[in-house]
Amino acid sequence: NPCTTDSCDPDNGCTFTFNNNSCDDGNACTIDDVCSNGKCVAGSPIVCSDNNPCTVDSCDPNTGCVFIDVSSGTACDDGNACTTGDVCNNGSCSGIAIDCNDGDPCTLDSCDGSGCKNTPQSGTDYCDDDGDGFSEVQGDCDDTDSNIYPNANEVCDGVDNDCDGQKDEDCAA
Repeated sequence: NPCTTDSCDPDNGCTFTFNNNSCDDGNACTIDDVCSNGKCVAGSPIVCSDNNPCTVDSCDPNTGCVFIDVSSGTACDDGNACTTGDVCNNGSCSGIAIDCNDGDPCTLDSCDGSGCKNTPQSGTDYCDDDGDGFSEVQGDCDDTDSNIYPNANEVCDGVDNDCDGQKDEDCAA
């Protein structure tokens, strides 16, 4: 018995003294079993969790933790903000990638752990880089200067402010 300290004395015979040693109660679902009053007493229950939403977790006293797949097609959450329609399939949770395209050619569309990101981009012919309401495709002849755009007021400054191909056409020479 692991819960007794056994000894034998020629004058007094055998003695079996209870101890408080660690032991194994034979149940695979407990840990830290200890001896008490000559018997092995179950310790704390083990936690059987694989943190997988697509399994049912339990403990078998003979074998320990058991993880059984739920039915394929069971709704789950894969924890990824970039997927939708998450379902279990053979013990794994996954979904379909979401479409982050906002239809704006002036944004870089992507997805990270928190969801869609539509990051403004500049330097393309389709984007209004200077904030004047016009892009190169819309006729802005200098998309780095917000004072130059189609039909802007011409200023006598040696620059084509209204993007008509002429400089200072309304100025007296």
